Amino acid sequence: MIARNIVESLRVLCRSLGDQDIRWALVGSTSLALQGVDVTPEDIDILTDEPGAYRIDKLLDDCRVKPVEYRPSETVRSHLGEFCVNGVKVEVMGDYQENVQGTWHALADRLISPIIIELEGMRLPVSSLQAQLQSYELAGQDKDTAKIEAIRAILRKDGTAGR
Repeated sequence: MIARNIVESLRVLCRSLGDQDIRWALVGSTSLALQGVDVTPEDIDILTDEPGAYRIDKLLDDCRVKPVEYRPSETVRSHLGEFCVNGVKVEVMGDYQENVQGTWHALADRLISPIIIELEGMRLPVSSLQAQLQSYELAGQDKDTAKIEAIRAILRKDGTAGR
């Protein structure tokens, strides 16, 4: 279930980003919940490309907690920024890449044809369950076991497992 404050924050984001020609998609728990996975999101994660991250940074400047900047680490490299929209933490990740067992995996393909979920008159682009499942499985973190099982259950129910 998605809390009202998350829904209202999504509404602000849709209004801010809607007509800006920015490629973006929701990922993480909010995306999962919008697609029927039994998780309770506490924040909003936005995947975009590098130019999109800096444009979002300008559009949400009044909500900025940490400005978008390139922040590489051993496991992740991205143009990251943090915002607070209606009291909800929003992370923006531009040109996000994950290092899994020594190989860098870019998530840019998720921006090409995101799934559109309609919620209270909003059209929200989300990363597919299959793509998110793959990321969680590649990361192999114990903390994600419940999410992996919940995603698999939805995919089995929908008959899309293994596609």
